[in-house]
Amino acid sequence: MNLMTDWFENSECVPPDGDVVLCSSIRMSRNIAGWKYFQRLTGKEVMALNLFQTKQMGKLPEFSFCGLDDISFHERQLLAEKNYITGSAVAGTGRYLAYELWKRPYVVFNEEDHIKIKCFRAGLDCLHSYEESKAVDRKLASVFDYQRDKKLGYKTASLDYCGTGVHAVATMFLPGLALDGKLSYLFTSATSSGISIRGYMDKPTGLPRGNMFLIENRLAADQDPDEMIHRLTDTFSGIAAKEREARQRVLERKRLDAVDIVMRSYGILRYCRRLNVWEALQILSDMKFGVNLGIIKMDVFEINRLFIKMQKYHLLADTVWEKKTLDVDRLRAEYIRNKLGLKEKNV
Repeated sequence: MNLMTDWFENSECVPPDGDVVLCSSIRMSRNIAGWKYFQRLTGKEVMALNLFQTKQMGKLPEFSFCGLDDISFHERQLLAEKNYITGSAVAGTGRYLAYELWKRPYVVFNEEDHIKIKCFRAGLDCLHSYEESKAVDRKLASVFDYQRDKKLGYKTASLDYCGTGVHAVATMFLPGLALDGKLSYLFTSATSSGISIRGYMDKPTGLPRGNMFLIENRLAADQDPDEMIHRLTDTFSGIAAKEREARQRVLERKRLDAVDIVMRSYGILRYCRRLNVWEALQILSDMKFGVNLGIIKMDVFEINRLFIKMQKYHLLADTVWEKKTLDVDRLRAEYIRNKLGLKEKNV
């Protein structure tokens, strides 16, 4: 399925704030007037909504429009690993994707909302993502009437995003603040300023691994969307600046601690035989931190790619592997080593 480029594609040059911000995304939630929220629809109503959406999207020939039911389970899992769709959309029915070839914004139909426009870009680039998403929003608004209140704004399935319907997220790498003991202060100040922070890949229990965080706006009501995006961009840039300051303090005061963390993970990666996804996330984060601090030399763009590519269904898609010997953790360790050019030495 030829969807759209991943956020890390075409990023051989360092994107804005790319040493701290892996990617940024804009998500616009919209619902179609005259229809109940998707979660409240019966089976027959879902079919009727799907027919209506298909008919209306036929008026926009520049968009490819396809049902998630029409692609394989493996392909749906790949989309979920890229965060293009939610986990519920993998197993659910009545969901669709729409996209323009070679353009970044794409549209998911019938997740929590009838329409969700999503755009990912490498580094901190919320402004361009927002402008591109608005262009798609205008095209969809020409064929769909949105649920909108004159005072409240756009109506969405989540109260948090009623109003503008806009959700901005930055995936940020904050090992300096963690090692410098400043993460708790960041969490406290973020809560008071309307920002939410959660782990890049949340474990069922325990703290997020790898010092990778999704930082996003918690509310979208009573705000001008353009001003909100500019303000969030400034907030994300401010966090990135604090992270760089923390890294400098680590180099000055805790260099041996940082070197020890990086080299321990380097040794594990070179010689281990299995890596689960949480271990891989931690080790890749330590490698990226080592490159940022000048402790080791490694292809940072390949590391960025591996945060996505080391997940189960990407591994299975990129590697020929006999079913009788299928061991995803073993495959992950070999795959990461090969991609980073690490050769095992004689033990």
